[in-house]
Amino acid sequence: MKSDYETFPDDLRLRYHFCRRFHYIAPAFPPLFSYPYTVIAGLMNGKVEIGFADRGTPPLLLRAGEVCILPANCRRHTKSLSPGGVDFTAAGFLFEVKGGMDFMSFFDPPLRLDKITDRILHKLLEELLGLEIDSPQRTDLQKNVSRQRIGYAILENLLAVSAPKPGMISIRRLLPVIEHLNDNFTARPDLVKLCKLSGFSRTHFFRIFKSQSGTTPIEYVKRRRLREALLLLQESDLNISEIGDKVGWSDPFYFSKTFKSEIGLAPSVYRVQYKNTSLNL
Repeated sequence: MKSDYETFPDDLRLRYHFCRRFHYIAPAFPPLFSYPYTVIAGLMNGKVEIGFADRGTPPLLLRAGEVCILPANCRRHTKSLSPGGVDFTAAGFLFEVKGGMDFMSFFDPPLRLDKITDRILHKLLEELLGLEIDSPQRTDLQKNVSRQRIGYAILENLLAVSAPKPGMISIRRLLPVIEHLNDNFTARPDLVKLCKLSGFSRTHFFRIFKSQSGTTPIEYVKRRRLREALLLLQESDLNISEIGDKVGWSDPFYFSKTFKSEIGLAPSVYRVQYKNTSLNL
């Protein structure tokens, strides 16, 4: 018998965000922050401690040679336990279903991996990092195809060590809702329409949506907007007001306030730090 996720609709899409090597020296915890995509981080030397906003999640001590999986929207902060700082390679991926829902939200990946998976993911991260070095014999198309191949190899290894969350059959009835939210994420969710699309009563719809996605429709739309804002900050020359308006926040002050509250940095600071390769883990 196939497992629930193996019979999931065949519309999985991979979105690559970055792969970089960082030198991290913070000796104390900075403010909490998060990314709206999965981060795979491999420590090259030294030791770091990762603390989480969720008090039910104990701090993670990461040593050289180990890889950790940091889920999308996981609020955390990191401090170096090595006097000279540490070096790590990190990559960000979003594995989307129905044009925006995070496929990994249906799983519980372990924060700490076994040694075999550590070695495999380290090699994949190094291969991915190599693609970022400009090479005249590789076209942009070849690089993008290779990023997709490596990304799906990373996903394959994540699924091998991750436990599916219960109740994935119910999420199939929410797929029209998810598709609608992804197509209209710049608008406030029409809750009456969402209930009709799902076929559930209002009370049952909210309960199922929360249990399967881990959030409410309004929060889901906010995360979807933040995800697009991050991409635009990384890849476009639009100013902050233009980006906010493009993702559904016409008030630039509110956009900046929401972005900083969720990501941990103001949009302008995030853009500068991203370009200077000094982002947090």
